[in-house]
Amino acid sequence: MTLRSLKSVMFTCHLQRMFLNSRASLNSSQEDEISSRQHGTYLGGPIPNSDIHASESACESEDYLPSEVEKQASEQLERELQPIETYKDARNLERQMSVTLTISPSYVQNWDPSAAFRELYQNWKDAILEHFELNRLDFQPYYEDKSGCVSIIVPDPKEPHQRRRALGYIKYDKKAARVTLANSCAQIQPETLQLGHTSKQGKANLAGCHGEGLKLAALVMTRNGYKVKIAASNCHWRFSLQGQSGSRFCCVICPSKKADTGSQTDAADDMARLRSRIDRDVTIEIGTMRDKSAQTVPLDVFMKWMETTMDIRGLSYPSHIIATEDGDLILDRSFQGKVYLKGMLLPASVSRSRTFKFGYNFAKGQFSRDRRSLLDKCEEADIVRHIWESAIRKHQAAMLPIYINLLRNFPQAVDVESADLLEESTRKLIWQHLLSEANNKKFYYSEKCHGITMISQILKKEPTMLPGMLWDLLRPSSAIRTAEEEQIELFKNAELSGPETTFAGAILRAVHACIAMFKQTKHMTIRLVQSSISDVDFFFDSKCNTLNIHHKWLHRQYSCRDSGDVAAQDTVIFCDHIIENVLSMLSATIFSTAPISYRSKLQAVQHVKHMLRSMPQRVILKHSLPGKLESSVQADMLHVAALSGSLAKVVNWWHSLTWIVRHDTFLWSRRTQDQLSTGFLPDQSFLWERIRILQP
Repeated sequence: MTLRSLKSVMFTCHLQRMFLNSRASLNSSQEDEISSRQHGTYLGGPIPNSDIHASESACESEDYLPSEVEKQASEQLERELQPIETYKDARNLERQMSVTLTISPSYVQNWDPSAAFRELYQNWKDAILEHFELNRLDFQPYYEDKSGCVSIIVPDPKEPHQRRRALGYIKYDKKAARVTLANSCAQIQPETLQLGHTSKQGKANLAGCHGEGLKLAALVMTRNGYKVKIAASNCHWRFSLQGQSGSRFCCVICPSKKADTGSQTDAADDMARLRSRIDRDVTIEIGTMRDKSAQTVPLDVFMKWMETTMDIRGLSYPSHIIATEDGDLILDRSFQGKVYLKGMLLPASVSRSRTFKFGYNFAKGQFSRDRRSLLDKCEEADIVRHIWESAIRKHQAAMLPIYINLLRNFPQAVDVESADLLEESTRKLIWQHLLSEANNKKFYYSEKCHGITMISQILKKEPTMLPGMLWDLLRPSSAIRTAEEEQIELFKNAELSGPETTFAGAILRAVHACIAMFKQTKHMTIRLVQSSISDVDFFFDSKCNTLNIHHKWLHRQYSCRDSGDVAAQDTVIFCDHIIENVLSMLSATIFSTAPISYRSKLQAVQHVKHMLRSMPQRVILKHSLPGKLESSVQADMLHVAALSGSLAKVVNWWHSLTWIVRHDTFLWSRRTQDQLSTGFLPDQSFLWERIRILQP
């Protein structure tokens, strides 16, 4: 509905009442009714349908001419509606203006005066931050308890220690039991009373955003018996509940009769002295005013209200706090479980079942509609994580152990709810700290795994459990390992060991020969390592194409299937089954680089075993007659004759021994060698690799 149609409807309603009363003088009750119509300017409120129908019926006659009384009523109506059009700036207001706010008096029924004061304090703080363009860390109000009042003053950050200049103040008058909040160099206009009107939209450094804090605070205070008055823009603004049973929430704006017209004074100096000017500043008063029946504000109640903020130095500000760009980490025990948003307490943080182990003040985010929590509840865990990471970067020595204690002993705490999203640099710092704490004496294991016996008996370290959450956090970005993985790592980096005996050399060459048969592994490097980790037999490093074999496999003391007795040192033994066992264990590694069926894999392994058993055993040279050598060979020659040509690839590795005899005394004739070399033995050198040379 336009303003002109609104005027027409209200004017017609007025005429209809006059005709129904025979143009007589209006009685007192009718005057009250018209007064409420004329003086109650509805901002966004609907006009009843009955009034609209009345306007249509009252103007049916085109010949009708209004009387003098009707003209006067029309002029009065014009004057009452004038503030909506003319007085957008309250400083131009010439007469009293009444505004009915479109808020139900029962709105936010669960709010108490403490919640209302929180809104007033928030607006007071936001106005200072916005007008003076302050960083949140520059806002440092301090508390003073004087003989006649309690004051909270925001000093000019340019002179923080002198406190001779201020940007605003809060004052509690002990005698009058009244609270005053003052903003320097600020204004309030009538449009501020519109629900949803705000100048803070899009300003991330300010706490307010919904455009209803002032209105709701005034409503709740009024509903609880406190008088609320604003002095600003040369006007006094008074809030009250009117109508039957307080059905309408109204604000009456009156021009000040005592406007400050004298010489100008310094605003910062006035604020420091707890003084304000109605033409320059904005002050909000809560208390009795002139209405003796109104509720006073006892000092203890005021101090309770101040608990809604943590900003006040000397009153509510923590003694141990770490400020970061994302917010503040509060270490004081009295703040445990409390969460603040831009200095204002979030009530939901202290009422839920799972509370924080520390206190936090978020520098980012928005209040929910009921002001009890963040608008985006999922944002809370992320902000806490960012605060901790920033605090660790700034004070690593002090903060890192505290955070690790949370991860280890309180993995279900809300403080570490999003720890799985920690940056990699932070995870590495955590792991480095744990390593330093272990001092090579402790070994960490996950609560989900079982390896305590292996850690204590094989690794010879103290088992130390980590919760699953911390273990999973460290696994992707650190060197934390299971007990089995640690054994392999130690084995991989173990000290190299060469074959110490002829037996060891023979076994090692046999392994070389077996691996050389397969094209996938023929270029593999084999390393014999000396390791105290007996549970690991071998390790294949695919990156370096290197195979580490435990030295125990090449030792004479290894269990032998052919004899229950340990062979004498001078006895020549070979133990094919050791090679077969090693080959069986290596088969998965050997064939891992190329796809092969299980049947083909089994056939290849069996083929190698067959050739190992077919090799000549104990080829011995000894003196028979002067100047001659006699050789003997133990072998299944049928197997030897059946060897395929591929065995030549095997025996080519068996070339380390050298004959130390004269050629003309060699008993094994060239003819014999030629016979062996024909058809089934392309290279006879494998025979000599099994020889034990006896010195004359």
